[in-house]
Amino acid sequence: SDALGVGTIADDGTGTGGTDNDTPRVGSVSSPTVAEGANLDFTVTLTNASTTPTTVTLTPASGTATLGTDTTPALVSFDNGATFVAITGPTVSVPAGATSFIVRVPTLDDPISEPSEALTLAASTAANAAPVVGTGTITDNDGAPGLAITGPLTLNEAAGTATFTVTLSSPSSAAVTVNYGTANGTATAGADYAAATGTLTFAPGVTSQTITVTINNDAVFEGAETYSVVLNTPVNASITTGTATSTITDDGTGPGGTDNDSPRVGSVSSPTVAEGNNLDFTVTLTNASTTSTTVTLTPASGSATLGTDTSPALVSFDNGVTFVAVLGPTVSVPAGATSFIVRVPTVNDTLGEPTEAMTLSASTPANAAPVTGTGTITDNDTPLVSISGPVTYNEAAGTATYTVTL
Repeated sequence: SDALGVGTIADDGTGTGGTDNDTPRVGSVSSPTVAEGANLDFTVTLTNASTTPTTVTLTPASGTATLGTDTTPALVSFDNGATFVAITGPTVSVPAGATSFIVRVPTLDDPISEPSEALTLAASTAANAAPVVGTGTITDNDGAPGLAITGPLTLNEAAGTATFTVTLSSPSSAAVTVNYGTANGTATAGADYAAATGTLTFAPGVTSQTITVTINNDAVFEGAETYSVVLNTPVNASITTGTATSTITDDGTGPGGTDNDSPRVGSVSSPTVAEGNNLDFTVTLTNASTTSTTVTLTPASGSATLGTDTSPALVSFDNGVTFVAVLGPTVSVPAGATSFIVRVPTVNDTLGEPTEAMTLSASTPANAAPVTGTGTITDNDTPLVSISGPVTYNEAAGTATYTVTL
């Protein structure tokens, strides 16, 4: 009545007489590491082959690496990497007989300096109690960004402030810090500029910060002076250019102002003496100087004749305590001095003469025109008039001669 009996063999863990279950499960997901710009190839291995396709659910997830920012869409290969096709949904169908396949996640090569980043790929079949997870690590190929400082090469003392710029060679995904401080050159902190120290912080993505240094404007001529701003102790970066040096000028040059403290002759006095005394001309400078100042002196005859009514000139830089001969057309005024005395001795002759005068002109290279003082010599020889003649003479002499003498 029934000549055919049908037996069904189950290998999914069901049926009587055993517990064998050959249903494919995801056994492992590899954890690849690549440099950014390369491909994260996850190898997904199944526990069993199957005579029919196996559906595998794939779940990539961001970690410190962000899907779509650090990566492009995933691909899959079932022929050991010979060909890849796009993954168009949450599952892939693994062909019958295959026990492994490759999930490729391309990474992006960006110019941002960043630490190693990671993402995960979870994979499972319907038989998995829990997904199996692999971690993909992306290493950075940009190295630590470089820090460089630049600033004004020259600026005028009246500029007020100087701005220095610190830049990163590339953005960083981590905060970058660097310390800075000013350093004296020929310029001195407190006198010529205000010392500055601190720490710059570059938030992720920021590539530029500034440092401001205050410049002191005084009335003393100091010439060109230098100071520097120096970087040190970087975090998450290296220093490529760590020092920027600026020159402060106070001779009217340099950007940021027109301050000019170059000493000029401001005045030359006009002394008056009786002949035989000294004409002491006081020459005053407009500014003190930290270096010696060259002053050109030009005495000139007027109604008084140099060399006849005067003797060679002398100069004193200690308010008349000592004098030395003026040996040429210029004298060197010591640093710090703002005035000096030029002495022109006068000759005491026996001639009665009117008041006489001579001039002294003085200038520095900064003078638009020399400044002149006039020395006046008064006479001390008022002449005496005397008359002499014959005391007695005869009436028949005809004339009498008298002689008048000075």
